[in-house]
Amino acid sequence: MEGDTRLHSGWHVVAEAEELPTIIDTVLSLDTDRTYTRSEIAEASGIPLKTLHLKDDVAYAVELGMLAKHDDDGEEVAYSVNPDSDVLDAARAFGEAVSAARSD
Repeated sequence: MEGDTRLHSGWHVVAEAEELPTIIDTVLSLDTDRTYTRSEIAEASGIPLKTLHLKDDVAYAVELGMLAKHDDDGEEVAYSVNPDSDVLDAARAFGEAVSAARSD
């Protein structure tokens, strides 16, 4: 049964979504006071725009609460960083823990 537990862990979710680790890393560095198009997220992350559309991991980041989606009539969809995201807080803490462990 241990295998079943691992399949439902947050780590597994991130690992299964091919571009999600890179998106999380990128979102952690984005300005929380502005919005971004998919093109801008693609450029900031180094992920080809076509890949972002095909994999739809940006939508997954919205579903997980890391990004907020802004639909303006007639405008390109924009996204902003959700500063209250528990997932981003956990990612930030994980990054700090890894950095601290590597510097020991």
